[in-house]
Amino acid sequence: MKNKILAILAFISIATSLQASKGAATVGYVRLDYMQSLLPEYKAAEVSYESFLKQVEGPIKDKYEEVRKKLAHLEEEQENISEALKSSKLAEIQQLFNDAKVLERLAVSKQAELFDPVNKKIQQAVEKVAQERECACVLVKNESVVYVSEECDISDLVLETLGAPPAKEEDTKVSSTQEEGAVE
Repeated sequence: MKNKILAILAFISIATSLQASKGAATVGYVRLDYMQSLLPEYKAAEVSYESFLKQVEGPIKDKYEEVRKKLAHLEEEQENISEALKSSKLAEIQQLFNDAKVLERLAVSKQAELFDPVNKKIQQAVEKVAQERECACVLVKNESVVYVSEECDISDLVLETLGAPPAKEEDTKVSSTQEEGAVE
């Protein structure tokens, strides 16, 4: 909580100094989850990633379960086996653990491979719209933002820059209501 307060105070300080040096600098915000939900390439990345996760989650869980079982078994028999056998079993357990970690890193790598290109496009579109609107700062709504006026929302302009249509009016109201509930 203390870090959030310090971050907010730092942001206010930066925004104030930017306004003083630039005149009427504005702050914009984007609803990242809203924009992502409307981009076909983001949806495709989600589908691909979910499919990939289904393939690796089972083996990851299995390896961790096997590590847990082997450790428990080793603990039970540790007084009855030689140090050499104990070292051998520990090495085997360590290898299983390392194999699980490799699969986890593979999942993180796959996530980056699938989502980084679309996130880069979003970032570039945000920068373009921010420059056009002369925004000194663009925030992601609901990430340590205490208050921001809806007039600062540039999400639909970013979507337009990306060639994606904004959501229908009814969808926006539902999305805003859901986001407001998440602010608490």
